[in-house]
Amino acid sequence: DGPSRIRVSTLRSRPVYRFFVQGEWVTVFADDGSVLEQLSPDAALDVVRDAFPSERSTARFVETLRQPDQWTIGMRAGGPLHVVSLGDDAATNVYVASDTGEIVLKTDRNSRFWGYAGPVMHWFYFRPLRVKGELWYNLIVYGSVVGCILSIIGLVIGIYRYSLSRLRAGMSATPYV
Repeated sequence: DGPSRIRVSTLRSRPVYRFFVQGEWVTVFADDGSVLEQLSPDAALDVVRDAFPSERSTARFVETLRQPDQWTIGMRAGGPLHVVSLGDDAATNVYVASDTGEIVLKTDRNSRFWGYAGPVMHWFYFRPLRVKGELWYNLIVYGSVVGCILSIIGLVIGIYRYSLSRLRAGMSATPYV
């Protein structure tokens, strides 16, 4: 079977074809036809240094992720991801896919802060929950059901406490000031 998708790109200034075959990306160098083997951490560091020349001297390899971290949950990048820190004032981390050599994500201190303050807190997007999809789903669904039930109880109590006789007597219809 042939590839279902084809992309043309570059890897460290070399032209490459990226073929999506049977659920995986295969990278082939267009100049000599060789297939890209999985990128080593040092090769990933070189990719980042080429992409961010102003941080060439401060960039350093941090780790290889074999499981998603907080920022890569749900990403469809194949193979392990190499994390490279740029060593800049913004505390930027760059994620490089080991199977394609592509930079798939860039985060910095500011984006991570707002990520936690926004979607992570709002959707309960914490990594330990998200990697257990069914647990996260059940927590969200049943937590919402509990919230709806509590809202209905609050409405019922409010209607129960409302008094037409107090309103006719010229007082507030509720016992609250």
